[in-house]
Amino acid sequence: MHNILKALTQAFRDLTKPKVVIIGLMPIFLAIFIWGVLASFFWDTWTDLLVEFFSEIANFSLGKSQFSRNLGQFVLLMVNLFTLVVLILTTASVINSLFVMPIILIHIERTRYPLIQKLGKTTFLGSLCNMISAFFLYLVFLVALVPLLIFAVYLIPVYIWLLTGWLNQKINFYDAMIGYTDPIEFQAIKRSKRVPIYLLGIVTTTMHLIPFLNVIAVTVSSLAFAHFCFNELEAERCSSERPLYET
Repeated sequence: MHNILKALTQAFRDLTKPKVVIIGLMPIFLAIFIWGVLASFFWDTWTDLLVEFFSEIANFSLGKSQFSRNLGQFVLLMVNLFTLVVLILTTASVINSLFVMPIILIHIERTRYPLIQKLGKTTFLGSLCNMISAFFLYLVFLVALVPLLIFAVYLIPVYIWLLTGWLNQKINFYDAMIGYTDPIEFQAIKRSKRVPIYLLGIVTTTMHLIPFLNVIAVTVSSLAFAHFCFNELEAERCSSERPLYET
């Protein structure tokens, strides 16, 4: 748990630097802009599709009385807003992984770990493939197991939270570590620190659920995983014969 708290502390400390804040907030604001524009064009169409969908599976209707219409419109508004927030956060995570995370890693490496030895290579294609495979498995588990919880509906949010934590750590750990380790070292750290990595994914995923904090959650996730991986990399190399720094 100490390594998780240390990484989170270092991540929030980095947020005191204007350069990190500006770079880190770009994905969320770009995602808000993209989905804000799309929502302004397709909000009514999406709402009509929701009404049709719910009417098919649950005999949903806005009703004839003013109360039932107001209640139905409120439910649709909440569903629309929830969907919009999920789309914004997902898009921000994609933008962050592909374009911002490499910049964050370079910044942290130069300011905190300037001599650490690079044994791997970060590529756009590698990050993209890892992200696609992660999202594919996420959707498979989501679609396959959620129906099994239909008789325990209250467990579905917990399950989705735990599954999203897995998705978060799978993407961020790969992006932060792959450029600095060879395949053997990558797998060794991943196996030995499996639990802390997953717990860090859960913690940073929880930040996405907290209003206002979710604005910086994507940035904090990247910074925390970057520091966590660099710290573990130093510890791993200090305990082995592998050189810690470039010579």
